[in-house]
Amino acid sequence: MSFFVCKGAPSYNLGVFVDTLNYLNNKVLYTGDTLSDPTCQMTMKFSAASINIDLKTDNINFACGFGHAVTAKGFYYRVKGRNPTKEEILKDIK
Repeated sequence: MSFFVCKGAPSYNLGVFVDTLNYLNNKVLYTGDTLSDPTCQMTMKFSAASINIDLKTDNINFACGFGHAVTAKGFYYRVKGRNPTKEEILKDIK
């Protein structure tokens, strides 16, 4: 999985990870970098048209090892109707 979230202006702080995650019933649990945030628990629930992300952490300012005050919590609609290629994913993380 390739994941990218940006806080936006004026700081443009961001959070990113590339990892292989196990899923069951369209649900994934990401625990992140346990050194920078051992309390990180990001639950992602997938549907055909969206993803809903819930985040639990003791330090919202650096949750899951992301940039200052970056959070992925929220509801996101799917914008592409196909899965990205390996090349597209790798291009975005370079």
